[in-house]
Amino acid sequence: MQVIISHTNTDFDAFASMLAAKKLYPDAVLVLSDKQTTTVKQFLNIYRDTFHFVFEHQVDWEKVTKLIMVDVASLKRTGNYAKNLSFEDVEIIVYDHHPPGKNDVKTAQRYVEPVGAAVTLLVEEMQRKNIPIDEFEATIFGLGIYTDTGNFTYQTTTARDLKAASFLLECGMNLEMIQRFSQTSLLPEQRTLLDHLFMHAEVVEIEGLLIVLTKHELEQFQGGLATLTQRLMEMKGSDACISVVKMKHHVYIVGRANADRINLLPLLRRFGGGGHQHAGSATVKRAELEPIYAELKKNLDCMLQPAVTARHIMTVPVKTITSDTTIEKASQMMYRYGHSGYPIVENGELVGIITRRDLDKANHHGLGHAPVKAYMTTNVITIHPDMTLEEIQKIIIEHNIGRLPVVENGELIGIVTRTDIIEEIHEQYLRNKAPNNVNGQLKTNVKNDMKEQLPEEIYTLLEQISKIASRTKTKVYLIGGIVRDILLRRPNEDVDFVVEGDGIQFAKHLHEQLGGELVAHEEFGTATWTAPNGIEVDIASSRLEYYEKPATLPEVERSTLKEDLYRRDFTINAMAVHLNEARFGDLVDPFMGQEDLHHKTIRVLHNLSFVEDPTRILRAVRFEVRFQFKMDEQTEKLALQSM
Repeated sequence: MQVIISHTNTDFDAFASMLAAKKLYPDAVLVLSDKQTTTVKQFLNIYRDTFHFVFEHQVDWEKVTKLIMVDVASLKRTGNYAKNLSFEDVEIIVYDHHPPGKNDVKTAQRYVEPVGAAVTLLVEEMQRKNIPIDEFEATIFGLGIYTDTGNFTYQTTTARDLKAASFLLECGMNLEMIQRFSQTSLLPEQRTLLDHLFMHAEVVEIEGLLIVLTKHELEQFQGGLATLTQRLMEMKGSDACISVVKMKHHVYIVGRANADRINLLPLLRRFGGGGHQHAGSATVKRAELEPIYAELKKNLDCMLQPAVTARHIMTVPVKTITSDTTIEKASQMMYRYGHSGYPIVENGELVGIITRRDLDKANHHGLGHAPVKAYMTTNVITIHPDMTLEEIQKIIIEHNIGRLPVVENGELIGIVTRTDIIEEIHEQYLRNKAPNNVNGQLKTNVKNDMKEQLPEEIYTLLEQISKIASRTKTKVYLIGGIVRDILLRRPNEDVDFVVEGDGIQFAKHLHEQLGGELVAHEEFGTATWTAPNGIEVDIASSRLEYYEKPATLPEVERSTLKEDLYRRDFTINAMAVHLNEARFGDLVDPFMGQEDLHHKTIRVLHNLSFVEDPTRILRAVRFEVRFQFKMDEQTEKLALQSM
């Protein structure tokens, strides 16, 4: 006997996956949980006679030889089925899209992939096997995809879900029915429960994140707690919401979240639950409400991923001016460095800030000779280096400012701008979406690649240097051709570092703690350190170059990593790798160099690149020959114009 099961509190994805599995395993019996979400109940009230399914107590479990589990990989989340099965005699097949859990079935034939809806996996299988799908079936499968991806808005949504929905639309999927049943209208008893949950809600703030906790007790089971938790989170405008409700003898926990730093799974798994990063549940049988609620509240920290702080994203070193700098001079500096504001420092103390808009207005009125102190903002809003990204965003939005100086012990140590925040959010997005990009070719972390490709002695040295960088709170990056060649899987043992700060000082730290030989070049801000095992490492402070005239030697001064990368010749050479322990192996790629590697393209970083340094034309041709790459149309045009 073959049976198809899913999790309790069956939602549309589970229900649709069961019906799709029936198409793949026509001899199997559908076993439906006696608990369904409100929308599934409403759907079955109308269409129940269309389907043939049975309930758990109607199955002779001793005769089951094949078990097909859909939208679930743990028997604990399916109800009482587990206690009725003899695993030695049962073949188990799993179709699921949830992250792996310790209670997952280990012996099963598994089809577990990170898509937005489990039914997507089954629709793809039906496509491969050319199994026909009628209009009604396509609509049910579509309901599973639409509801589990939030109409394709949840972060778990993938291109595969969209392709599956497109295929179902071709099969006659009814969008009007999708809309009708994917929008939940609350029953009177659900509205009453929502009122109770709202009244008992408490807001806990942890590291800038707002988490709503609420609890209630009911004498009988009531469905729809997931929908109510989602609505409560929206009503409160919080980053997460967790509802704990005792119904009859059991305690039900449902969590919803919308912040990247929150992962509900570690918390829910403490109570035997599961789900996704931002949506999950747990059921604690024969339990009391208050002890469960207290235990959950005590362990909230376990669902928070490490915070990104101002120290991680701030720009260092900070370019500053003094209060007696003229408006005209400050304007020239903004033009030269492309900045939109400057902190103003006197005797090491931050006394004000001036923006490009202030300077433009002053110049318009002929005040270029005046000192900036007459027009600077003096009530400067500052932040400390341990302030989280979420807290920083709130300050920038509330005060409508574009930059926040970072101050520690009265000293200006960095600055965070809107651009820094946008870049960090974009990097987080890329890290979260890494499995779904360009056929899996683009990477956000190359730690494993480094370990595989670099000689063991070099990789071990990098790990030692990583620890020293973290202890000295120095931002250190692997940079240059070695990063490019790691991504190309080509040998390269030229180890170059860039330090945001004093490169020579960091080289001295390496020399003091690891030994070897050190040669410092103070006039250039660089050093060459030879490790005890003979590996030679070039270390430089991050710097920018400014060309007063074409084809002349540039003026060089200390700057940020991004500006250091911007002075490079081509995007494929303008990448770096974090070496500090917390982000070891993270790729820094502000100019999409990795994508150009993927497309075998040589591309300059700006239109005056060949004007400033004509020898880059020769390097472009050399890279074309060496790597079998080709200049993009714009780069080739710029090269020809510069010859």
